[in-house]
Amino acid sequence: MAYLEENDATPDIQPGDMDIMKSAHPDFIGFNYYTTHIVEANHETEMEFGFSDQQRGSGVVGVYKPFKNPNLPVTEFGWEIDPEGSRNTIREMYSRYRLPMLVTENGIGL
Repeated sequence: MAYLEENDATPDIQPGDMDIMKSAHPDFIGFNYYTTHIVEANHETEMEFGFSDQQRGSGVVGVYKPFKNPNLPVTEFGWEIDPEGSRNTIREMYSRYRLPMLVTENGIGL
């Protein structure tokens, strides 16, 4: 929340919204999974360009920047091919929420 506040990106929370969230009981979790995202510390003071796309982004100055995993193959589009990452994501989310999981989108840019 502190990051959102610092970047003027906080959601507009109305009175009663948090009570609604606390009482919500979802039936399932739907998620999209395309590729792995690995980051490293970014000690730069200016934005570094040249290693970003709509999936990876370019990071946040002074916080993080994308890092290419040398152990994963990539598509011609440059996205890491990581089926283990998809499996790990499903397992992690299921272990937290114990709800049915629906993959609503997946695949990678070719």
